[in-house]
Amino acid sequence: MKKIFYSLFLSMALVACGSMQQTATPAGSNANAAAQTPVSTQTTTTASTTNNANGMEALAGMLGATQQPAQSESYTAGQQSGVALKALYTQYKADGKIDFSNINNLLNIVNLSAQVQKITKAEKGTVDYSDFSKGLIAGSVNLVNELNKEKVVDVLTQQLSKIDTSKITEAADKAQTTVNTVTESINSVKEASSSVMEIINLFK
Repeated sequence: MKKIFYSLFLSMALVACGSMQQTATPAGSNANAAAQTPVSTQTTTTASTTNNANGMEALAGMLGATQQPAQSESYTAGQQSGVALKALYTQYKADGKIDFSNINNLLNIVNLSAQVQKITKAEKGTVDYSDFSKGLIAGSVNLVNELNKEKVVDVLTQQLSKIDTSKITEAADKAQTTVNTVTESINSVKEASSSVMEIINLFK
């Protein structure tokens, strides 16, 4: 009887242990699954948010580029004129004079005259006049400013634009032109020099 009872007791104990082990395993698996699920979801959500943010920035950039207005021809002419004036003034400060043996000075005067001729008919208060003045200030990096812009534009449109720069272009193309040959044979260079110097004096 004791052996039978002992055998039954062992059998029940083994069955009980097996049941407990099966019950514990799913619980552990569920616990692991529960712990891992938020991490996966969080990673996916973060990646999605980042992608959305990048997409919005790219869209904003495209919209900004599309909405940016094109500069007018008058503004561009003023900007290039400002760049030429800045270069002439910088070289003048270095040399102490407008040196017409310097081919860059000749080219800047030709460019300046060509740009100014685009707005010779523009009157004060018009959009073209205003845009040219704004471009002039920007191109000269504020060498031309709100205080002197009207006087600068007046000299450019009333004097420099009327000078025949074809001879100056011709002199620039030769590259080996000397000061004497330029000033003696090309009267327009003297006229240009006078106009440029009048503007440069406004910057002092």
